[in-house]
Amino acid sequence: MVHVDCGTLARTPEDSFHWYRDMIAAQRAG
Repeated sequence: MVHVDCGTLARTPEDSFHWYRDMIAAQRAG
């Protein structure tokens, strides 16, 4: 879901991360 660059330890959210976040938000909204 989140790609971590081993050299810089920078975290890059992938598309699946945004999809998963939106799905959880929709479930909480009912």
